[in-house]
Amino acid sequence: AQNPLANLLRGFLMRMDRHIGRMSAAEVEGARNALLVLVAGMIRAGRRHVGDHEFLQLFRRRLEEWIIGQLAGGPIRVADLAAAHSVSPRTVHRAFASTGDTVGAVIRMHRLAAARGDLVNTNLCIAAIAHRWGFCDASHFGREFRREFSLSPGDYREAHGCA
Repeated sequence: AQNPLANLLRGFLMRMDRHIGRMSAAEVEGARNALLVLVAGMIRAGRRHVGDHEFLQLFRRRLEEWIIGQLAGGPIRVADLAAAHSVSPRTVHRAFASTGDTVGAVIRMHRLAAARGDLVNTNLCIAAIAHRWGFCDASHFGREFRREFSLSPGDYREAHGCA
């Protein structure tokens, strides 16, 4: 009740509910944009209570959860990550930098972890695993895997009892 933007947002939503049925597509789009501006203002105002560094770390966790959910869906671009969270690509980079990481390194880490699970838990060939987790080919996957785990994918599979 003490937050002026929250009161404005509440009133806006109540009036939208009454008028949306009579609005054109362009008017709905304008109202949606106004709603986004109000919500963004509330978020920025609320961040005064949480330091920028802490906010970025919390936001980074949300971004990483989104990445994990998208791993099997093909390439993950910073622009897609930013658009999915209604922020700029720079904000995405800042969120990962707040923990000393890069977007690419985190995506690679999760892809390798998923591929490592497939090596141990499936009989898929290494090329199929590489393709499934977004590596351009088996040799690229092998180089990345060896750099991370100091074993080739085949040696890792053999060491963990998989044929």
